[in-house]
Amino acid sequence: MYKGHVLALLCMFLSRSVSAQQLTFSECATECTSEVTSQFSTCNSGIQCFCTNSYLWKLGQHCFNSNCTIQEALVAQNITALSCSFPDRNRGPDSSWPTFTSLAVALCLVVTRVIALAPNIKTLWGWDDVLVAFATVVAICNAASTLVARHYGYGRDAWRLTFDNTKAVEEIYYIGGVFFVVGLTTIKTTFLVFYLKLFPSPAFRRMAIPLLVITLLHGTTFFFLFIFQCSPINYAWTLWVGQGQGKCLDFGLGAVLHAVMNIMLDFLIFALPISQLWNLNLSRKKKVQVIAMFCVGFLITIVSILRLWTLIALADTYNPTYDAVPLGAYSDLEFNIGIACICMPSFRLVLRRYLPSCSLFSSKHGASKHDDDHSAPAPRAVNLTGSGLDQTTTRSFRISSEHDIPHDFSYQPGTTRYQATVESNGSHRVLT
Repeated sequence: MYKGHVLALLCMFLSRSVSAQQLTFSECATECTSEVTSQFSTCNSGIQCFCTNSYLWKLGQHCFNSNCTIQEALVAQNITALSCSFPDRNRGPDSSWPTFTSLAVALCLVVTRVIALAPNIKTLWGWDDVLVAFATVVAICNAASTLVARHYGYGRDAWRLTFDNTKAVEEIYYIGGVFFVVGLTTIKTTFLVFYLKLFPSPAFRRMAIPLLVITLLHGTTFFFLFIFQCSPINYAWTLWVGQGQGKCLDFGLGAVLHAVMNIMLDFLIFALPISQLWNLNLSRKKKVQVIAMFCVGFLITIVSILRLWTLIALADTYNPTYDAVPLGAYSDLEFNIGIACICMPSFRLVLRRYLPSCSLFSSKHGASKHDDDHSAPAPRAVNLTGSGLDQTTTRSFRISSEHDIPHDFSYQPGTTRYQATVESNGSHRVLT
């Protein structure tokens, strides 16, 4: 029992000795402290002068970071923070709630999209749905990386962390950046693919397809630039603790260029369908509802601008684990809001299907339940005829209203034109 206590005390003494050896002021840090305190104050108490003078402390930090090695600067700031009993700041919770709140909203809307597809998932499943599924998986992985990074100290000051933890946070942040570039490109592509399915007119396609190509080229280019920003690749995170040797591209310039082009693409993508939506054969109320849903997309552009602002402020940081939190939060918001926005039309469809009496989404205020397309007393016979360049195809099926016509009859621009005749109460209506 006595030997056990002695061994425990010996282990504690050795661990404290190692910590004390690690937390030793370097000659460079000592010179910085002496120079700053003598030139900008009358204090002669060494690092204690930094405890009550925040301006002097900022000058000392600048001197450490500019003249010492990265490890020497981090150790000097940690010793000063401990000596002055500075609070151990932690932005970790601030980084989590925007990410997981927006992700929860996005996942709820993804579920409504699946519910909307459920009755005919084999026939209605399209490329936009595949892209949404992929983007959702990437968003979940991105959110998980935030949790892992917090475990290693993401959100705290870099000098409060061990070198290994700082390196781990930066490595995870690098992986999160890859998720962001891939996810954002996927969402933009999803919107354009959805537009091409929704608006098959040749004039619209002549605008949308080039924009789709530009979006893919933009995403692919910056994907590879981000991955190979440093040589060797792992120097992207080891440089923050002064380990290893290598060279890197100007990450700040590349990130700003990506953000500016991203904002321009956001504006073009969300402005593109407005004129087409207004020309749809819908009531004014429905037009306003549909356009309002797409206008939510402009919120992504606003978030992109805020993200660019935080990116510029991050350019000269020496404290990435703390200062990068706002950039990470805005990046996650932009990504998750994009997923939510592309799924919003499905939310309206699900409400109309399962809550037909809801006045906000019904065709008419005060309409009876028999007026809704999903509660009509009996389906009606329909003949659907498509005439192509060299053949004619006729399809027959039964529907409750024009809303139940298979989606594919209008998705053959330039090759086939379908015409549906709906018989109801002795009258005929032609839907094209």
